[in-house]
Amino acid sequence: MAKVVIEGHRFDTKKAKIRFDLQYFDGNNSHTGKLYCSSTGVWYVYTPSQWSNQHAWEVIDPTEALERYDRYLTDEHKEKIAALAGLEWE
Repeated sequence: MAKVVIEGHRFDTKKAKIRFDLQYFDGNNSHTGKLYCSSTGVWYVYTPSQWSNQHAWEVIDPTEALERYDRYLTDEHKEKIAALAGLEWE
């Protein structure tokens, strides 16, 4: 990956200050993706699909990222996201 445009905003994944791999196995399928924090503090996520036209990029709120990807992230990653976003996380 390199440069992407999401909701009218340009991001360079190589310049992101944070990159987390999202990996989770639900017993049947492996789910993957990437969570980024841009150099300006905007969070965005990439969720691939087996179907070529279903790859998804979206800007995401850090609170929503913590809730949606809870089982994908380690406790250390959750704490780092919370700290960078100014949130309290248990």
